Amino acid sequence: MSEASAHPNQKICAGSGSKLNGDTLIMPYRDCLNRWLVVRLLPNMQRKVVARCRTQSDADGHLQILRCLIPNAKFAILFDSDLKPDCQP
Repeated sequence: MSEASAHPNQKICAGSGSKLNGDTLIMPYRDCLNRWLVVRLLPNMQRKVVARCRTQSDADGHLQILRCLIPNAKFAILFDSDLKPDCQP
């Protein structure tokens, strides 16, 4: 599938929210912009993405609020570097 035949708001790239379309992973372009992840750490080495942010400072703000709302949960901030060249500006 070429980028020209993809939906106008989508770019071809890989990531945690990707959809499989044939042999190509497609992620909405807004997810390509929001590269900072706030994840909740779960038992057995599992994790759940709870927020995607454009800047590290936004992710830190989300993290502070989540820690106040759910004090017993463990959270982490990660940078999503898993993108294909088509997704880069």
